[in-house]
Amino acid sequence: MNVIERAKAILLQPAQTWPVIDAEPATVQSIYKDWLFIIAAIPVVCHFIGMTLIGVGGWGYTYRTPLLAGLVGLVVGYAVSLVAMFLLALLVDALAPTFGGTKNQVAAMKVVAYSMTASCVAGVLLLVPSMLLGLVVFAAACYGIYLFYLGLPTVMHTPEGQVIPYMAVAAVVTVTIAVMIVIMIMMMVIAVAVALAAVPVAPAAPFVASVPVVALRPQRALERFESF
Repeated sequence: MNVIERAKAILLQPAQTWPVIDAEPATVQSIYKDWLFIIAAIPVVCHFIGMTLIGVGGWGYTYRTPLLAGLVGLVVGYAVSLVAMFLLALLVDALAPTFGGTKNQVAAMKVVAYSMTASCVAGVLLLVPSMLLGLVVFAAACYGIYLFYLGLPTVMHTPEGQVIPYMAVAAVVTVTIAVMIVIMIMMMVIAVAVALAAVPVAPAAPFVASVPVVALRPQRALERFESF
């Protein structure tokens, strides 16, 4: 599969491209290998370059993320995006029968993977961090929702009247799970911080200055003063 041609097709001719995607043989592994591993790398790599090597700022001041922190963010962001797509595909697959669709894990993976194309391709704009370009990335994400809307009836065989409720429930469940994960991570971080704060620290040895102290008797001091 030509990644560039497929990206152009799903972005510019989604109605004609979804039936092609539905008909082609695939597995979850092949979707990751041929598509997601490549397309999901675009935003995280561009964000790394934009924030770590180029930087953001103005009026003579430029902020750049430290290289190590940027690399950690790149790896973690890439892994989280791949796992999130897999979990979202499981959710789409699980909800399919409820809304009259066909339960099929590979089909659900196709819908999720190719609906993310707009967001991932727009991630190129993260090379130049900017609030205005960030709005363009957000608009691309909204277009991805439209791609998802078009893909459900074709690939998951969801009745037209059930597509919007299907999407709404999937969105609510996704946001709820995401919030729960964030809360759990925050609680874990707080717990670790509290545990570290509770660890007793051995007191430092008292510092004794080795400065000789000269005690001058009052009488001798007076005699020296009178000698002047």
